[in-house]
Parts: sequence; C-alpha cells; structure tokens
Amino acid sequence: LAQGERDDSTHVHVPGGCGHTWARLGLIRRWAATAAATSGCGKDLPAAMGVGGRGRSPSTKPMRCRDEKQVPKCFRGVKCPYPQAQTVHGAHGAINYSLVGPAGGEVVVCLHGLNGSRVLFQDTAEQLARHGGFRVLGYDLYGHGLSNAPFVDLCPCRGVGRCGECVCCGAPRGRYDMDFFVDQLDDLLSLLGFGEVVVNLVGFSLGGAIAVAFAQRYPSRVLRLVGMSPA
Repeated sequence: LAQGERDDSTHVHVPGGCGHTWARLGLIRRWAATAAATSGCGKDLPAAMGVGGRGRSPSTKPMRCRDEKQVPKCFRGVKCPYPQAQTVHGAHGAINYSLVGPAGGEVVVCLHGLNGSRVLFQDTAEQLARHGGFRVLGYDLYGHGLSNAPFVDLCPCRGVGRCGECVCCGAPRGRYDMDFFVDQLDDLLSLLGFGEVVVNLVGFSLGGAIAVAFAQRYPSRVLRLVGMSPA
C-alpha cells in the first residue's frame, strides 16, 4: 500500500506507507484473535488462527489468542469483524474460504489486499456468480481474517542447512513472502479439486501481486488476470 492509501476492505488508514502497515499488522491480528475468541465467531474454528498442524489433518490445538488484558483498551469488547465461511486445512493450518456459483462455472479466484480479508470481494463474487455464471473462490490469506497465522520464519536460509533445521522445527512457519502466498493458493486449489483447472485471478493490492506471481509460476493454469493496484 502506498503512503496515505486506504484499504477499504478493513478501513485501515496507512499514514506512513508499507513499513507502518506491517508494523500495525501484528496489533490488528492480536486484537482480531482476542475478538474472535471472546465474541464466539471462532468457536467452531479451533485452528483458524492457531499454530496449525502438518499436512491436511485438522488441528486440535486451540486458537493462538492473547489474553484480553494484553489488547489495547480501545479494542476490548469489539466483536470479531471476520465472518466465518468454510474451512480447509492447508500446509500451514486452517484457511477460511467461500465458494459460490454453479459447479460447472468458470473459476474465478479473488485475492484481497494487505490487512484485508475475503469479504472485500464478497459482493463482487455474488454478482459474478449470479449474472456471469462463474464459480468464485474467495479466501483469507494466511495471517489475515480467520485463516491461520503461522509463526514467522526469520531464517535467511529458506529451510536448508543447519539454520533451517533449527528455526523450522515443530509446526511449519511462514515467511510471508510471495512464494509463501503463492504456495497457499496452489495448496488451496488442489485441496478444493481445482489443481488441474485453468482459473481466472482477480487481485487487489497485495492480492494483485500474488496473482501476478502465481501466473509467473504457473502460466498454463491462468486464463485471465486482473490486477487492481497490485503492490
């Protein structure tokens, strides 16, 4: 996001550009985790923002939440803003997603921006499904909405050698780079039976950049690409 840009998916103003956005992301996630636990919207998603498990087996670990006292007073008592949809468990834990439209429709995947969630494209998905006959997939990126927020992998070696063995032990960690989010989309498509299906990608801001990166890695799997302020 550029300086002064506003991501309307969450109405978060970014006065200082991308650096300030990333600095605030942890605060927003901590608040959302507590709000989800206290409001009940995450009670049926035990791994939604938890540590997650390996492979595709559902995690039985509780949500990774902070105590309410650790949340700024202005956020206490606020209901979770993220609506629960459907859940599938990927390599890094639960993924909150929605799939609307006829089963035989052309697949459109919508990717939200930084600090956003799948609800950014909720109205768009309904219109595309109703009037265009498309099969529209929307989902929360890892670290956003009600998808899992795996612990950050700070190892500079990308999981190879002695450093990777030390940092990456236990539950899978996420690097939160382009490859990480492209892997998530690839994993999600495979889990939903779209691994061999040619899809259309629609992305806003960070989602646009992920869409471009996915198309670069898998050009034969992308029919059309729409990037709105990709960054």
